[in-house]
Amino acid sequence: TEIMLPLTEIKALLRDRNLAEVARQTGVHRNTIYRLMHGAPKPSYVTVDALSTYLMRDYLAPSNAGRAA
Repeated sequence: TEIMLPLTEIKALLRDRNLAEVARQTGVHRNTIYRLMHGAPKPSYVTVDALSTYLMRDYLAPSNAGRAA
């Protein structure tokens, strides 16, 4: 994607999510997401891009349109 969420924002948005489901929907291994959430020093661009795309798509979905207010 052209725009990616910052890593701190990705971590915050993933905090209350089912990581196994996020892994299934993003193609990023659950252990990779877990390591990212617990301080992995340098996640790959592909990992950050996949999670950012998933979170932005989920956040901007029509069913969540009023969530930002």
